[in-house]
Amino acid sequence: MAPDHVLVLIVAGVLFAAWDGFCLWDLARAKEGRVLPKPAWAIIILISFPLGGIFYICFGHEWT
Repeated sequence: MAPDHVLVLIVAGVLFAAWDGFCLWDLARAKEGRVLPKPAWAIIILISFPLGGIFYICFGHEWT
C-alpha cells in the first residue's frame, strides 16, 4: 500500500472517531433522547458507524 493511501486512511479514521466522539459527547450532555432513551442512542451511535451519529443528530438530538 502506498504511503499516501495510509495517510488517507489515518485521516479518515481520526475524522470518524471524532464524529462518534462528538455524538456521544452531545448525547451525554442531553437531558434525554427525543425518540429513544439515551442508552439506546449510545448503542446505535457506536454500532452503526457513521450512520448512527447521523440518525442521532437527525432524530434524537434535542434542538432547543
